[in-house]
Amino acid sequence: DAFHDHDTAQALVSAEFPYHIQRISDGFTRLFLFTAHEIVGQTMAALQSEGTDVDQWCALFQSATEGRVASGRLLLQVPSKAELSLFLTCMPVVDQPNDRIHR
Repeated sequence: DAFHDHDTAQALVSAEFPYHIQRISDGFTRLFLFTAHEIVGQTMAALQSEGTDVDQWCALFQSATEGRVASGRLLLQVPSKAELSLFLTCMPVVDQPNDRIHR
């Protein structure tokens, strides 16, 4: 199970634009105040705030689609529209044994 740390906000996101949220951890629900029913199937744009650096965001996701782990601080928002400054890490999920990026 990729979500072994249920205290940390984690989301499994598709590797292709527009980056659909496929699964979330309990920590994600606590941090962003979205339930799985509300957010799974939505795109990452649901978390984008007016202050989100979209170029940096896209670069993080692009790194993961190329097989690299990338991190950076971004402004994201919760449903109340409050902004959170968060450290985000994007990492690829690969199919074994061929190590292809899971899309």
